[in-house]
Amino acid sequence: MMKIRQVFRLIIYIMIISNIVCLGILNAEDNIKSRAISTALNATQKAIVLTKFADIELARNANTEQVELIQFSDSTTPFLGEYSINRKVWQVKFKDVQLSKFLEVNDDKIFNRNFDVFIDSLSGNLLKITCQNGIIDSTLCPPMDAKYAEEQILKAGGQYLGIPTEQPKIDFKTALMSCPYNPLTAKKIIGQYVRYTSGNRPPKDVWMITLIGIPPIQPKGGKADWIPIYQRNRIRIAVDAVTGKVIFATTNPGLPLTPEDKAKLFPDQE
Repeated sequence: MMKIRQVFRLIIYIMIISNIVCLGILNAEDNIKSRAISTALNATQKAIVLTKFADIELARNANTEQVELIQFSDSTTPFLGEYSINRKVWQVKFKDVQLSKFLEVNDDKIFNRNFDVFIDSLSGNLLKITCQNGIIDSTLCPPMDAKYAEEQILKAGGQYLGIPTEQPKIDFKTALMSCPYNPLTAKKIIGQYVRYTSGNRPPKDVWMITLIGIPPIQPKGGKADWIPIYQRNRIRIAVDAVTGKVIFATTNPGLPLTPEDKAKLFPDQE
C-alpha cells in the first residue's frame, strides 16, 4: 500500500513539474511575441524612443522612404552572431539629424547627419545604429571582421554578453554627445546597445559607440607616423546606459596590418 502511495505521489510531482516547465515555455514565447514589432509605426516609435533623433509625432507620418522591413545580414558585429544572419529587420532612417546644437557650434547643416536604426522584427531588439558622412576611403577605413574583433576584445578582458531587454535610461543621442572624441569628425558612426562585462566586474548595459575615420590619434610622448592611419583613426567608446558616464575609450579592437604594411614594418619576418 505504501509503495502505491509513493508511486502516486511521484506521478503527481512529475505532472506538477511538467506543467511548470510548459508554463515557462509558453511565457517565454509570449514574451518574445509581445516584444515583436510587426508594424512600421511601432518600429519608428521604438527607434525614436531609443535615439531621440526626432519627435515621437514623426512616427505617425512615417512612410516607406523612412522605414521598411528588410533582410539583414552583418559580418562586422562581434559577439552577436545569432542576430547577424538573414534576419527580418526594420530599418528606420533619420535624415538631417541636428547635432550642432548639442555640440555648441553654429547651427549649420554641414553638421547634420543621416542615421539608420536597425531593429529586429522578432525580438524587438536594437541591433545597430549607423551613420556615414560622405564617401569613405576603404583603404583608410576598412570594415572590421566580427571574429577578429571578438578575439581582440576578449584578449583585452572584455565581452558582449548579449542585447539588454530593458529600455536604456540614457538615449543614444545623449550618449553620443558625451563621447570624448567629436563625433562630427567621424566618417562613420556605429552604435550598439549591449550587455558588457570586463574582467571580474559585474555586467553593465552600455552604449558601445565606434567612431571611424576620425583624425589620426597621436600617442602621448612620441610620434606615430610609422603606424598606418587605419590603425589610428578609430575609437570604441563605452557609455553607461544608466548613468551616461563614459566607462572607457579605446582603440581596441584595432585592424590587422595589411600584408604590404606588415612587410614594410617587419622586413625581417619575410
